[in-house]
Amino acid sequence: MASSLSSSSTASDFEHFGHKVYSTVTQNNNNQNVFLSPASIALAMSMCTVGARQETLKQMLNVFGVPSTDDLTKTAEKVMRIFSIADNDKQVKLKLANRLYAQKAYKLQQDYLSLVQNSFKAD
Repeated sequence: MASSLSSSSTASDFEHFGHKVYSTVTQNNNNQNVFLSPASIALAMSMCTVGARQETLKQMLNVFGVPSTDDLTKTAEKVMRIFSIADNDKQVKLKLANRLYAQKAYKLQQDYLSLVQNSFKAD
């Protein structure tokens, strides 16, 4: 399964993002156990990124090291397919939840909602 994810340069950037997150979190926790899910963090940040615009979008794409939101979306779809395959394996227990939370007064655009529902399997 890992080879199909690693086959694209975007996936490599996605993995690099996970390493950066882990390094940052563990930097001041040398003798402590740290548990985090780089994939979950990357997926959540990707959902935010595809909804961002202008300078925020540029900065978020820079964090991932990718040129466009299309790259993030394609990688998210690959990751979600891999998780779906693992979830169908009776020997594997995997639970993943992606959900958007927005202020009640803030209206999210329908095309954005459709994108995160379809590509990220988000509620």
